[in-house]
Amino acid sequence: IYSAGDPEAMVFYRSASKPVQALPVIAHHLDEKYGFTDEETVLFAGSHLGESFHVNALKSIMKKADLNPEDLIMKPTVPGSTEANEEQNEVLRTMGVLSEYPEEKVVIGIDGCGVPVFAYPMKNIATAYKNLACIDTIQDDVLQDAARRFVPRIHEYPHMMRGTGYLCSLIN
Repeated sequence: IYSAGDPEAMVFYRSASKPVQALPVIAHHLDEKYGFTDEETVLFAGSHLGESFHVNALKSIMKKADLNPEDLIMKPTVPGSTEANEEQNEVLRTMGVLSEYPEEKVVIGIDGCGVPVFAYPMKNIATAYKNLACIDTIQDDVLQDAARRFVPRIHEYPHMMRGTGYLCSLIN
């Protein structure tokens, strides 16, 4: 395998982690429980621009899940806390499985919204994306099934990942 730079360099996943972070929603069949469409679920994996179709999908998700706009407001925390709640721990576990990196070695930081963010070696971030591309290599059966159901949605609805005309939307 070819690499440039330091493949062991620790970097924060940030928004690049969203396709991995979305998998617990699918693994717990919350998409089915709330009746989210395949297109709507791709919104969970993106850093979208708030185009009208993004807003409409979010409004539909909120209505189906009985959420209000106030439920979505992220208030920055000062000084911030790296203590994760149950859901964040599940995301951490999911990211560890796909990245093939031990949870206890993950560096946890706080982003500008007060949300815990996780740092991994670059090679393990690449491994996570390899696992999303080669789903049979995912070592957890539940996450493998979730990825098998979710990844094709990303390819079918790439505009939900970012928006109209963006390279990341076009290459999906």
